[in-house]
Amino acid sequence: MVIITQDRDVINFNSLKRITPFEGTINGLTVYAVLGFDTLGTDDEKIDDIDGISSVQLGIYNTEDECVDVFEKLVAAIRADNKVFVMPEPSYEEG
Repeated sequence: MVIITQDRDVINFNSLKRITPFEGTINGLTVYAVLGFDTLGTDDEKIDDIDGISSVQLGIYNTEDECVDVFEKLVAAIRADNKVFVMPEPSYEEG
């Protein structure tokens, strides 16, 4: 399967060893993202601090629920053996 990121990068699903929803803080703002990794590491809280971990941002979302929903749609696409999955854009939130 091919995954097309929000930035329109084309990622070969077979090159990723792990895909996970992630919650983190950037400049004091909480962000929710679906990330892909080329390793099987599991320490999500220290992703930025671990040398040698290569990650790709598949999509960023406004809420945890939205992020998990997109992740579940990706899992469903994998199970259905879809050829292409396009990461949805985040929903608009008035702020």
